Amino acid sequence: MPANFYWANSFSHRKLLALGLVMLIAADLVLVVNDHWLTVLAGVALWGDHMGMTQGLLATMVADTAPVDLRGTAYGFFNLVSGIALLVASALAGLL
Repeated sequence: MPANFYWANSFSHRKLLALGLVMLIAADLVLVVNDHWLTVLAGVALWGDHMGMTQGLLATMVADTAPVDLRGTAYGFFNLVSGIALLVASALAGLL
């Protein structure tokens, strides 16, 4: 079992999101340091761990927050906003 499985039952959502953010920052720093393939692999592994920690957690938080009869709408709206944010962030990164 992944460590995230055990952490989900041991820590609050806020602490897990903070840990996920730390993992993302660590992944970015590792990717910036060097372009050697082992360093890139380590950065990608950290980024994947961040995604594994936060994406399921965000879906859980949506489910916990939304009323039962609006849960599907809440998931759809969350994914719409996430997609728009990703599009805008990618466009801005492309301008750099």
